[in-house]
Amino acid sequence: MKKINSPMLSTSFSEPAKRAKKRFANILGSGKKRSGTGLFTLGAAVFLLFGLCVACTGSSVGIIGGADGPTKIFVTSDSDKIKELYDSKIKYVGDASGIGKIISLTPFLNGTDGMELYTAAPPYGAGIYTHAESISERERGMYKSAAAILICLVDNLDYAQIVNRTTDAVLCRFERSELDAELPKALREYAESYEDFSALVELLTQTNNAPESDAVSDAILSHNSAKYLSGECTAQGHVILGTEQCAEGNILYLITSYGEYGFENGRFVKVSGTGAIPVRLTLAPDNTVVEYKEPEDGSYWLPSLKEMFPKGYVDMVLNQSEQYYDNCIAQEEQYALAYLKSIGRKAPIGVTADEHDKLYPLPDMNTEASNTLLDLFWDYPYWIGSQEKTEGGIRYVYEKSWESKGNGNGTVTFKKYDYNTGFPAELYVIEVNGSELNYLEGEPRTSRDGL
Repeated sequence: MKKINSPMLSTSFSEPAKRAKKRFANILGSGKKRSGTGLFTLGAAVFLLFGLCVACTGSSVGIIGGADGPTKIFVTSDSDKIKELYDSKIKYVGDASGIGKIISLTPFLNGTDGMELYTAAPPYGAGIYTHAESISERERGMYKSAAAILICLVDNLDYAQIVNRTTDAVLCRFERSELDAELPKALREYAESYEDFSALVELLTQTNNAPESDAVSDAILSHNSAKYLSGECTAQGHVILGTEQCAEGNILYLITSYGEYGFENGRFVKVSGTGAIPVRLTLAPDNTVVEYKEPEDGSYWLPSLKEMFPKGYVDMVLNQSEQYYDNCIAQEEQYALAYLKSIGRKAPIGVTADEHDKLYPLPDMNTEASNTLLDLFWDYPYWIGSQEKTEGGIRYVYEKSWESKGNGNGTVTFKKYDYNTGFPAELYVIEVNGSELNYLEGEPRTSRDGL
């Protein structure tokens, strides 16, 4: 048997600085059919990617990635991650580095705490370690979906199990034969090509409903409502680090995020909201909010966090906050996906840090002229591109374009038009010459109208 420990994740507490500065400046994703796929219904609806398995001590309850709601799920924009996962497939369980890579990429397994390989004799297996002392039925469903991915990609892997690291107790175990019987075709068939594997992922991650409402989600949405630049869709994400009982009811120690989503450059993206915010949430027995507490700002942040959270949870926040935030953002994106479905529209969801500068180009305009226009045309994008707003039941596109003539000079156009009909509602064409603005079309704006 081989025991391997997983590496610690990098630390960060919000979006990369360059991305965050721009994003929040406005405040600011063929074989014979078998019967019997019902078991995967639960797992498919809440299948996790980069789920978190954390240790809870004392009266705390082990929660994996926030068991009361959906966490990170493969969406359409995750095709690169799915391809990377498929390209990592191996033949033998004994390939420790190979199976370690697959586990690091497999939904809901990459936050676990090492593995143990059973290779002495068949059946060959893999044990994935966790500090959780028990798992819920929902968590078992999530692990089952993850096990299907893992077994699919390791040709001679006969079973996968989740094991408590301290006691070696097996919390759940899944056999290849069991999974084969419940899927439309055998896992080895799904491993034959990337297209087949993508079909398996789609089956496991398919969901047609909005994330379920619960007391924690509602508390996060309610607390952040009306605090940020308004979007079309509000969304939240959270990871439950642990819980404990108190006189008022239950205390939950959370990592949370909140987002307002809207259309920019044809994408549905987070237009305002928060990064990863630790929250101590106290709920009464009837799930009403007794206390919703966040750390203080600035130099008081760490001392107040230490006062709010037990030390073990403080360490989790400081050591794995980037992973937690990625998890929360993926939950937000499921709200966005559900909203798009509700209005019958398809669009890429979210923008990565690497994509941001390319998708949000800035005009090479004279700085003084640019600052003046940003103030006067506050309702238009600050970048070259478009954003959408619904006003009086009509969806409008606000579009900004720039024709450079060099040396900071050029022509900027601001156009507002009906999304459905293309009918123009307003048009401004302005010549920029140094710091001077010459309106070629449209009446000059003289103030931030409407503010």
